[in-house]
Amino acid sequence: GNILYDVSTSSIVGYPPLFRHAVFEPDNSKITVTSTLVENVPSLETEGMPLSDYTEKLFLGVVNDILSFAETDYEKFTDLAIGFSLKKEKAYKLKPIIQPVAKYLNNLTFGRVWKITKKQSKVSKSEIARIKSEPVVPYVISCVANLYKGDASMDKFDGVDPEKEMDTIIKFKVAVGLLKKLDKLAKPFSKKLKSMGIESIYSVAMPLLKSQKDIGDSNAELKY
Repeated sequence: GNILYDVSTSSIVGYPPLFRHAVFEPDNSKITVTSTLVENVPSLETEGMPLSDYTEKLFLGVVNDILSFAETDYEKFTDLAIGFSLKKEKAYKLKPIIQPVAKYLNNLTFGRVWKITKKQSKVSKSEIARIKSEPVVPYVISCVANLYKGDASMDKFDGVDPEKEMDTIIKFKVAVGLLKKLDKLAKPFSKKLKSMGIESIYSVAMPLLKSQKDIGDSNAELKY
Protein backbone atom coordinates (compact mmCIF):
# COMPACT_ATOMS: atom_id res chain seq x y z
CA GLY A 1 0.00 0.00 0.00
CA ASN A 2 3.00 2.34 0.10
CA ILE A 3 3.94 4.66 -2.77
CA LEU A 4 7.13 3.85 -4.68
CA TYR A 5 8.94 6.85 -6.19
CA ASP A 6 11.34 6.50 -9.11
CA VAL A 7 13.72 9.46 -9.26
CA SER A 8 15.22 8.92 -12.69
CA THR A 9 18.47 10.44 -13.86
CA SER A 10 18.74 12.52 -16.98
CA SER A 11 21.66 13.02 -19.35
CA ILE A 12 23.58 16.14 -20.30
CA VAL A 13 24.02 14.75 -23.82
CA GLY A 14 20.30 14.11 -24.22
CA TYR A 15 17.14 16.17 -24.06
CA PRO A 16 16.66 17.98 -21.80
CA PRO A 17 20.27 18.21 -20.54
CA LEU A 18 19.91 18.35 -16.76
CA PHE A 19 20.93 16.76 -13.51
CA ARG A 20 18.90 16.12 -10.37
CA HIS A 21 19.79 16.84 -6.78
CA ALA A 22 18.04 14.85 -4.06
CA VAL A 23 18.20 15.95 -0.42
CA PHE A 24 17.13 13.37 2.16
CA GLU A 25 15.67 14.80 5.38
CA PRO A 26 14.89 11.90 7.77
CA ASP A 27 13.88 14.27 10.59
CA ASN A 28 11.19 15.80 8.35
CA SER A 29 10.30 12.53 6.58
CA LYS A 30 10.82 14.01 3.13
CA ILE A 31 13.09 14.06 0.11
CA THR A 32 13.42 17.27 -1.87
CA VAL A 33 14.28 16.77 -5.54
CA THR A 34 15.38 19.66 -7.75
CA SER A 35 16.46 19.68 -11.40
CA THR A 36 19.02 21.98 -12.97
CA LEU A 37 19.41 22.59 -16.70
CA VAL A 38 22.96 22.57 -17.99
CA GLU A 39 23.12 25.61 -20.27
CA ASN A 40 26.82 25.84 -21.04
CA VAL A 41 29.60 23.33 -21.69
CA PRO A 42 32.75 25.27 -22.72
CA SER A 43 34.23 22.43 -24.78
CA LEU A 44 31.01 21.74 -26.72
CA GLU A 45 30.00 23.57 -29.92
CA THR A 46 26.29 24.45 -29.73
CA GLU A 47 26.01 26.96 -32.60
CA GLY A 48 25.88 29.82 -30.12
CA MET A 49 22.78 28.44 -28.39
CA PRO A 50 22.30 27.42 -24.75
CA LEU A 51 22.80 23.65 -24.46
CA SER A 52 19.11 23.11 -23.61
CA ASP A 53 18.01 24.86 -26.84
CA TYR A 54 20.64 23.02 -28.88
CA THR A 55 19.63 19.55 -27.66
CA GLU A 56 15.96 20.43 -28.16
CA LYS A 57 16.71 21.41 -31.77
CA LEU A 58 18.56 18.13 -32.36
CA PHE A 59 15.87 16.00 -30.72
CA LEU A 60 12.85 17.66 -32.33
CA GLY A 61 14.71 17.95 -35.62
CA VAL A 62 15.16 14.17 -35.86
CA VAL A 63 11.47 13.55 -35.16
CA ASN A 64 10.49 16.11 -37.80
CA ASP A 65 12.99 14.69 -40.33
CA ILE A 66 11.77 11.14 -39.90
CA LEU A 67 8.23 12.17 -40.84
CA SER A 68 9.43 14.31 -43.74
CA PHE A 69 11.73 11.62 -45.16
CA ALA A 70 9.03 8.96 -44.76
CA GLU A 71 7.15 10.87 -47.47
CA THR A 72 9.94 12.32 -49.64
CA ASP A 73 13.09 10.18 -49.21
CA TYR A 74 12.35 6.69 -47.92
CA GLU A 75 15.99 5.57 -47.99
CA LYS A 76 16.92 8.33 -45.52
CA PHE A 77 13.83 7.43 -43.49
CA THR A 78 15.06 3.85 -43.08
CA ASP A 79 18.44 5.14 -41.88
CA LEU A 80 16.79 7.26 -39.19
CA ALA A 81 14.22 4.60 -38.31
CA ILE A 82 17.00 2.34 -37.00
CA GLY A 83 17.36 4.79 -34.11
CA PHE A 84 13.72 4.09 -33.24
CA SER A 85 14.28 0.31 -33.26
CA LEU A 86 12.75 -0.17 -36.71
CA LYS A 87 15.02 -2.33 -38.84
CA LYS A 88 15.47 -1.48 -42.52
CA GLU A 89 13.94 -4.72 -43.74
CA LYS A 90 10.83 -4.16 -41.63
CA ALA A 91 10.65 -0.50 -42.66
CA TYR A 92 10.60 -1.43 -46.35
CA LYS A 93 7.87 -4.01 -45.78
CA LEU A 94 5.77 -1.34 -44.06
CA LYS A 95 6.39 1.27 -46.76
CA PRO A 96 2.89 0.93 -48.33
CA ILE A 97 1.46 1.87 -44.92
CA ILE A 98 4.06 4.30 -43.55
CA GLN A 99 4.45 6.49 -46.64
CA PRO A 100 0.78 7.44 -47.15
CA VAL A 101 0.32 7.97 -43.40
CA ALA A 102 3.36 10.26 -43.32
CA LYS A 103 2.06 12.20 -46.32
CA TYR A 104 -1.32 12.63 -44.64
CA LEU A 105 0.24 13.82 -41.38
CA ASN A 106 2.65 16.21 -43.11
CA ASN A 107 -0.28 17.91 -44.84
CA LEU A 108 -2.64 17.84 -41.88
CA THR A 109 -3.77 21.25 -40.57
CA PHE A 110 -5.67 22.31 -37.47
CA GLY A 111 -8.56 23.30 -39.73
CA ARG A 112 -8.91 19.74 -41.03
CA VAL A 113 -8.70 18.26 -37.54
CA TRP A 114 -11.31 20.73 -36.28
CA LYS A 115 -13.80 19.57 -38.91
CA ILE A 116 -13.95 16.13 -37.31
CA THR A 117 -13.78 17.35 -33.69
CA LYS A 118 -16.25 20.28 -33.66
CA LYS A 119 -18.51 18.70 -31.08
CA GLN A 120 -15.74 17.44 -28.80
CA SER A 121 -13.46 20.51 -28.93
CA LYS A 122 -16.23 23.12 -28.59
CA VAL A 123 -14.18 25.50 -30.75
CA SER A 124 -16.20 27.89 -32.92
CA LYS A 125 -15.69 28.54 -36.63
CA SER A 126 -14.44 32.06 -35.92
CA GLU A 127 -11.90 30.74 -33.40
CA ILE A 128 -10.47 28.05 -35.66
CA ALA A 129 -10.15 30.58 -38.49
CA ARG A 130 -7.15 32.01 -36.63
CA ILE A 131 -5.10 28.81 -36.91
CA LYS A 132 -6.86 26.69 -39.55
CA SER A 133 -3.86 26.71 -41.92
CA GLU A 134 -1.25 25.87 -39.31
CA PRO A 135 0.29 22.37 -39.62
CA VAL A 136 -0.38 19.85 -36.87
CA VAL A 137 2.97 17.99 -36.98
CA PRO A 138 5.04 20.62 -35.07
CA TYR A 139 2.40 20.54 -32.33
CA VAL A 140 2.51 16.75 -32.16
CA ILE A 141 6.31 16.85 -31.98
CA SER A 142 6.11 19.27 -29.04
CA CYS A 143 3.77 16.82 -27.30
CA VAL A 144 6.25 13.99 -27.89
CA ALA A 145 8.98 16.19 -26.38
CA ASN A 146 6.87 16.45 -23.22
CA LEU A 147 7.35 12.72 -22.75
CA TYR A 148 11.03 13.48 -22.07
CA LYS A 149 11.01 16.89 -20.40
CA GLY A 150 7.85 16.31 -18.33
CA ASP A 151 5.51 18.84 -16.70
CA ALA A 152 3.49 19.22 -19.92
CA SER A 153 1.61 22.51 -20.25
CA MET A 154 0.31 22.77 -23.82
CA ASP A 155 -2.63 24.76 -22.44
CA LYS A 156 -0.36 27.64 -21.37
CA PHE A 157 1.61 30.28 -23.25
CA ASP A 158 4.86 31.54 -21.71
CA GLY A 159 4.72 35.11 -22.96
CA VAL A 160 2.75 38.35 -23.04
CA ASP A 161 1.20 38.21 -26.52
CA PRO A 162 -2.63 37.88 -26.04
CA GLU A 163 -3.12 36.59 -29.62
CA LYS A 164 -0.55 33.81 -29.25
CA GLU A 165 -2.06 32.92 -25.89
CA MET A 166 -5.48 32.58 -27.54
CA ASP A 167 -3.97 30.41 -30.31
CA THR A 168 -2.40 28.17 -27.66
CA ILE A 169 -5.77 27.65 -25.96
CA ILE A 170 -7.55 26.91 -29.26
CA LYS A 171 -4.93 24.35 -30.29
CA PHE A 172 -5.19 22.71 -26.88
CA LYS A 173 -8.99 22.45 -27.15
CA VAL A 174 -8.76 20.91 -30.63
CA ALA A 175 -6.12 18.41 -29.43
CA VAL A 176 -8.27 17.39 -26.45
CA GLY A 177 -11.28 17.11 -28.77
CA LEU A 178 -9.31 14.78 -31.03
CA LEU A 179 -8.45 12.47 -28.13
CA LYS A 180 -12.12 12.31 -27.14
CA LYS A 181 -13.09 11.60 -30.75
CA LEU A 182 -10.50 8.82 -31.01
CA ASP A 183 -11.86 7.24 -27.83
CA LYS A 184 -15.34 7.29 -29.33
CA LEU A 185 -14.07 5.59 -32.49
CA ALA A 186 -12.10 3.06 -30.44
CA LYS A 187 -15.07 2.08 -28.28
CA PRO A 188 -15.61 -1.26 -30.10
CA PHE A 189 -12.03 -2.17 -29.17
CA SER A 190 -12.21 -1.02 -25.53
CA LYS A 191 -11.91 -4.57 -24.12
CA LYS A 192 -8.84 -5.26 -26.23
CA LEU A 193 -7.26 -1.96 -25.16
CA LYS A 194 -7.94 -2.68 -21.48
CA SER A 195 -6.35 -6.11 -21.82
CA MET A 196 -3.23 -4.21 -22.96
CA GLY A 197 -3.41 -1.97 -19.90
CA ILE A 198 -4.85 1.00 -21.82
CA GLU A 199 -7.87 2.46 -20.07
CA SER A 200 -8.46 4.96 -22.87
CA ILE A 201 -6.57 6.88 -25.55
CA TYR A 202 -7.41 10.06 -23.65
CA SER A 203 -5.84 8.82 -20.39
CA VAL A 204 -2.66 7.72 -22.16
CA ALA A 205 -2.11 10.81 -24.34
CA MET A 206 -3.49 13.58 -22.12
CA PRO A 207 -0.36 13.74 -19.88
CA LEU A 208 1.59 14.79 -23.01
CA LEU A 209 -0.72 17.80 -23.31
CA LYS A 210 -1.14 18.73 -19.67
CA SER A 211 0.48 17.40 -16.51
CA GLN A 212 -1.97 15.20 -14.61
CA LYS A 213 0.07 14.81 -11.41
CA ASP A 214 0.28 16.74 -8.16
CA ILE A 215 4.00 15.96 -8.02
CA GLY A 216 6.16 17.74 -10.59
CA ASP A 217 8.49 15.92 -12.96
CA SER A 218 11.38 18.36 -12.44
CA ASN A 219 11.03 19.56 -8.86
CA ALA A 220 9.21 17.76 -6.09
CA GLU A 221 8.89 17.22 -2.38
CA LEU A 222 8.37 13.54 -1.63
CA LYS A 223 6.92 12.53 1.73
CA TYR A 224 7.84 9.17 3.27
